Amino acid sequence: MKKQLRLILLFVLAVFFIQAAHGAKKFSHPGTLHSQANLDFVKKQITDKKEPWITEFNRLKKSPLLNRKAHILTTVNSKSDQESANMRDDATAAYLLALMWKITDKDVYAKRAIAILNVWSNFQGFTSESDQDKLQAG
Repeated sequence: MKKQLRLILLFVLAVFFIQAAHGAKKFSHPGTLHSQANLDFVKKQITDKKEPWITEFNRLKKSPLLNRKAHILTTVNSKSDQESANMRDDATAAYLLALMWKITDKDVYAKRAIAILNVWSNFQGFTSESDQDKLQAG
């Protein structure tokens, strides 16, 4: 019994020392494409009007996707080119709007991105029951 208590105490101390040595790690979502450091770097390049960032930013500002209204679809038939394109373009628009919000700090872009995502929050699934459905779902 004494030996078991020693082992448990040793284990608890080892865990404590490992955590203390490594410190608390900041959570980084595995699904994000850009870190805050990446976004800060790009924002500075744009602010400093450095190429190619400023040219691409100006091109992004002209994108019709920044004014896109979401399509209200609760299901998508992936065999339908139009429905697939609507889904793809809405996702791209939400992503680009979120980037614009992070770069410009203008809430209007965040609100538009949120509006698109909110419309898609009622999405139920795909209806064609094909392998294409799996590809579109990611």
